[in-house]
Amino acid sequence: MVIAFHILNPIMDYDFFWHLKTGEWIWEHKALPEKDPFAYTTPPETTGRERLILTSYWMSEVLYHKLHLLAGFRGIVALRVIILGLFLCFMSRLSYGDRVVRSGLILIFFVVMLEMFPLERPQVFSFLFFLLLLRTIESIRFGSAQGRVFSPLTMLPLMMLGWANMHGGYLVGQAVIILFILVDGLKFLHPSLRPPAKNTYRRLVIAGVLGLIFSLVNPNTYHGWAGLLKTTAMDNTEYYSAVRWLQYSGNFSILLYWFILILTITAGLVRGKDNDPSEIGLLAATGLFSFISIRYIPFFMIAAFFFTVKLFAGGMLLKFGRLLILTVSLASAFFSTADERFDLDMPAIDMRADYRMLPVAATEFVAASDLKGNMYNLWDWGGYLIWRLGPQRKVFHDGRQLDARIYEQTDLIDNAAPQELLGKPMWKAYLEAYGIKYMIIPYFLPRGEILPLAEAALHDVDWALVYSDLTAMVFVRNDMENLEVIEKYSQSKDFVR
Repeated sequence: MVIAFHILNPIMDYDFFWHLKTGEWIWEHKALPEKDPFAYTTPPETTGRERLILTSYWMSEVLYHKLHLLAGFRGIVALRVIILGLFLCFMSRLSYGDRVVRSGLILIFFVVMLEMFPLERPQVFSFLFFLLLLRTIESIRFGSAQGRVFSPLTMLPLMMLGWANMHGGYLVGQAVIILFILVDGLKFLHPSLRPPAKNTYRRLVIAGVLGLIFSLVNPNTYHGWAGLLKTTAMDNTEYYSAVRWLQYSGNFSILLYWFILILTITAGLVRGKDNDPSEIGLLAATGLFSFISIRYIPFFMIAAFFFTVKLFAGGMLLKFGRLLILTVSLASAFFSTADERFDLDMPAIDMRADYRMLPVAATEFVAASDLKGNMYNLWDWGGYLIWRLGPQRKVFHDGRQLDARIYEQTDLIDNAAPQELLGKPMWKAYLEAYGIKYMIIPYFLPRGEILPLAEAALHDVDWALVYSDLTAMVFVRNDMENLEVIEKYSQSKDFVR
C-alpha cells in the first residue's frame, strides 16, 4: 500500500518540470545548454556551479522527456515502478541475512526515501547506482567477480559511466571507490587487519580505477567537485541537517533515519573487533554527511542496510532484531499510509500537474492573453512555468538557484520590503529595475501564511489584478504595454481585501 500510494501520487515536485523541459531542449537542439535558456536573470557567463546544474543531469532529463513524449505522465508512473522494482530486486536478493530482517529494513528504507525524496528526480538514480555500486564492490571483494562476461569487473566501469551522466551524485561513487581501495590496501600493513587476498585486491583496484576513469566521461569531467562545493553553500532545504529538517518539516520519517542511525552504531559496538575497517569507514562517512545534510540520508541507509543485515543473522540477536525491526517497519508503513496525500480523484496517470500546488489555470491565462514584458514568479513555481511557457517566456527564478544574488533579492521582493531604494519601496524598485510587467504569485503560501508581495500588490494602484483562483493570482503593471489585457480582464481587488 505504501508503494502503491506513492506510485500513483500526482506529480508534486516543483523541480521535476524544469528537468522535463531541459530534456526537451537537449533533445531538440542535440546539444547541452551552454547558457541558461529559461531565466532572464541568469548571468550570461556561466560558472562551474551553474554549468554543473545545466548539464550534469542530461541523460536523466532526456529519459524523462522521451517517456513523457511517449506516454505522458503514465510514462513517469511507469518509471517510478521500474525504479522501485530495481531497488527491491537489488536489496532483497542477498545470499546472507534473515529474510524477515531484510524485509523490515527494506520497508523502512522505502518509507524514508518515498516520504522525503520524489521518485521523479535525478537524485533517485544516484541512490540506485550507489546501491548497485556497493553490491558490485561486495562481489569483487568476496571473490565472485570471475568467469562471467558481465562480471562486476565489467559492470563497475559501465555503471560509473552511466551514473556520471545521470546525476552529480556520481561524486559519492568516486569517493566510495577510493575509500575501499585505500582502506583495503592499508590492511596489508598488519595481518590482524585481515587483508584480502592479493588477487582479490588487484581486481578491486583494476575495477575501481577503471570506474574512476569512466566516471570522468561526462560534461563536467573532473570539475564536478568544484561545482558541488559551491552548490552546498546555497540555502536549500536539501542541505538542512537532520535536526533542522525535523524542526522545519515535522515529517515523522526523519525519526526512522534516527532509528537506523542508532541501530547501526549499536551494531558496530556489538561486533567490536569483527568490524571490517572498510565498512566502518563507509558508514562513518555516509553517517556524518547524512547528519549534516539530509540529501545524503538514503546513501547512509543503503550502507547501513548491508551492515545491519549481517549483524542480525543468528542467535539471540536475530530474535531481538526481528521483533524490533518488524515492529518499527510496520508502524512506519501505517503512519506513512495515514499521512499520505494521495487523492483518488487525481492520480498522476490522469492529470498534467497538481492544480492544488501549481498555477495550472493561471499559466493557461498568461499564455492565452499574450502578456508582454518580463515575468515575476513564485520561486517554487519556476520549474512548472519553465515547462509550460519556456523558453519563449523566461522566468525570474526557479529551483535551480543559478544566481545567489537573485535568490537574496527574491526574499526582499516576496516580503514586500518597505525600505526605500531610489525613492520607492525596495520591492517596487526591484520589480522596475528588472522590467517586470506581470506577476504570477499566490495569495496564500503552502503553510497558510499570506504572501506579503500579494498583499502589497492588492493595495498598490500600479498593479492591476487580471486573474485569480484558489491557487494563483496574476497581476499586471498598469501601463500601456498590457493595457488591452487590463481593460478586458481587470478584477476588483476588494473581494480579496
